[in-house]
Amino acid sequence: MLGSKIYIPHATPLSLALEQGLRTFVKEHQPATVDFVRSGDGELAVIETASPEQAQKVAAALAGSGLSTESLDTVLGSTSQGRDLERLYGRLKQRELERNWTNRQW
Repeated sequence: MLGSKIYIPHATPLSLALEQGLRTFVKEHQPATVDFVRSGDGELAVIETASPEQAQKVAAALAGSGLSTESLDTVLGSTSQGRDLERLYGRLKQRELERNWTNRQW
């Protein structure tokens, strides 16, 4: 899917309940996808939408959803912080793929 992204950086790994909640939330806001990648001690969630307009709507809905008792910071990919998170996501995803590939080799 090519569109706009919403980044959700989190200082600690997301709980299983929150991860499942995000997956369910995204299913209710089709067409959208969600992916998770570990970032040191934390985790970075990425929601990809079909358009910038949908990204704004999904981010607003997420803010009012009450999925977590903690606040979830959402960063639109069109911002400078979003572009920084896009680069971080790319590096972390590449590292994860390399680690999984290496583990399969053994």
